[in-house]
Amino acid sequence: MSRLGRWRYGLISAILVIADQATKSCVDGRPQWGREPLVVLSGYFEIVSWRNPGMMFSMLLNAPDPWRRIFLTAVPLAAVGVIVYLMSRIGEQEHFSLAGFALVLGGAAGNILDRFLRGSVVDFLRFGIGYEPVRRWLEGTFGTSWWPAFNLADSAICIGAAAIAIETLRSTRSSRSPAPGTARSSG
Repeated sequence: MSRLGRWRYGLISAILVIADQATKSCVDGRPQWGREPLVVLSGYFEIVSWRNPGMMFSMLLNAPDPWRRIFLTAVPLAAVGVIVYLMSRIGEQEHFSLAGFALVLGGAAGNILDRFLRGSVVDFLRFGIGYEPVRRWLEGTFGTSWWPAFNLADSAICIGAAAIAIETLRSTRSSRSPAPGTARSSG
């Protein structure tokens, strides 16, 4: 793939970082949403303003510093380097993987930028289950019926990783299947 062709994937990452930082800036400027969420759909969707010193979906939230800070800076920076390298090696026919890596790259860069600018990541999207029987079961089983708050960068990382996994499975299956017109041996 030409360098110009690869620029569009870099553009996806850059647009994602800009959108991620813009939404986080809007939400971070409303600390009252940390106390009183903006209810979009009661019991199902709220906009909050929370600072997450941990990882995506509040993982490593209670890990001790300075190890958490070192881990959450070094690993994402190394991951960005690996992603850029992999994107340079992927064949031009693997558009789904390239788009997936672009989403992961943009999401990782957005969260890294948050750590450098704000000291923690701003999370603001919060989804729950308000349907009474399911809500009661979730609260009884997990203590809450709400998914941990997340942001656009986290969403992009998950969607990008899923796209990469799908492309990998698809290419693995196609490499295992016999060429058209050939029969498999039965023995």
